[in-house]
Amino acid sequence: MPKPIPLGTVAASVPPDRERVYFDECSRIEFFSHATECNLCNAWWLAEASFAAYDTFDPTGRSQIDLGPILAAGCSVTPGLAKDTQFLAIENTEVLIVAFRGTRLEGFSIPFLNTQGFDLNWGDVVTDARFLPEMIESDVFVHQGFLNAFRDIEDKFSVVVERALSNRRPVWFCGHSLGAALATLAAYKYRDRAQGLYTFGSPRVGNGSFVNTLISSLPNICRFVHHRDVVTTVPPEGLPIAFDVSAWLNFLNALRDRQPVGYAHVGHLKFITGQNTWKVEEGESARARDTIAAIAADTFAHAKEVADMLTHGFSITNPGSWPILFDAVADHAPIYYTNKIFNACEEALAAQARMSGPGTSQ
Repeated sequence: MPKPIPLGTVAASVPPDRERVYFDECSRIEFFSHATECNLCNAWWLAEASFAAYDTFDPTGRSQIDLGPILAAGCSVTPGLAKDTQFLAIENTEVLIVAFRGTRLEGFSIPFLNTQGFDLNWGDVVTDARFLPEMIESDVFVHQGFLNAFRDIEDKFSVVVERALSNRRPVWFCGHSLGAALATLAAYKYRDRAQGLYTFGSPRVGNGSFVNTLISSLPNICRFVHHRDVVTTVPPEGLPIAFDVSAWLNFLNALRDRQPVGYAHVGHLKFITGQNTWKVEEGESARARDTIAAIAADTFAHAKEVADMLTHGFSITNPGSWPILFDAVADHAPIYYTNKIFNACEEALAAQARMSGPGTSQ
C-alpha cells in the first residue's frame, strides 16, 4: 500500500516524525549491500536512515523514535554526536550504513497558545551559511562550513567505518540536506573503499575537481532531488570558489585547462516528481521539462493547496495546519523523499513480480 503524501505544512516538514514507525517494511524489502548501481530498495533504506538521523538521543543512546523493525531485523543503531554534528550508524554482520543529520528545525513551546513553535538550529545555520571555500587538495575546494562540521565528527565516525572495513563489510553513506553534504565529504574520505553514496536534497559541496576525484574512485553515487527542492540549487553553480589568495595560481591553471571552478553537484541525478506523484526519473532531462508554463502551473496548484488549508481547518495552535507558502521550500522535507521513494520502490517490485509470475519464462 502506498505511503501517504502529506500536505506541505510546517509540522510535516520538521524531522524527526515521532509518530512514524521507521523501517516498517525492512523485513520485506531487501537491502543489497554489494549493489554497484542505483537501486530503489537501497534508496528507500538510505532515505529512511537519513530521516531517522534527525532523532535526538538520551545520554544512554536510547532513541526517541520508533526503530523497532530495524532492531528486530538484527541491526544495531548507534548515534555519534560532536558539537552540532550527528550521525547514525546502522549495522549488522553484512553491512554498515552511516547516515548524517541535516539542518534541524527545533520545537519550542508557546504557552499562551498551548502549542509548539519551530525555530532553526543556529549552529546548523552557521554551518550552511559559511559557503566560502577551503582547499583540501590541489585544485580541490569544498564548502568551508560543511568541511568544519565534518571535521568535528570525523574521528568518531572514522572509528565505526574502519571497524566495518576491517571486517570486510561494505560501507554506505547517506544523508538529507546538510546531512547529504556531510555524507558526501565522508564518501570523499573513503572513496577508495566505500560501497556507495546516496544523497537526498543535497546542496552542492565542492568544485569540479572535487566531483571528478570522487566519482573516479566511487562511481556508485545517486543524488535524489524532489521536484523543486530549493536546497539543491545552492550554493550557486557558477559561483567561483577559489577565493584564497594563495590558491590563485591553481585557480588560473584550472581556468587554463578549462576545468570547472564553481560549485558542482556529484552523482547520478534521480528526479522525483512533485504533487501527489512519485515517479523517479533519470537525469537532467527530467528537470529540463520545467518550462515556464510548468512552473506556473505548479505554483498555481501549490497556491490553491495553501488557500484550501487556510480556509479549511487552519488553527493557530495546530502546526499541522500551518501551510508552507513556497513549494520549493516544502519540497525539501525528508518525508517526501522517504515516502515517495518507498512508493516508487513498491511499484517497481510489483511490476517485477508480475513479469516473473506463473507462466513467465525466466
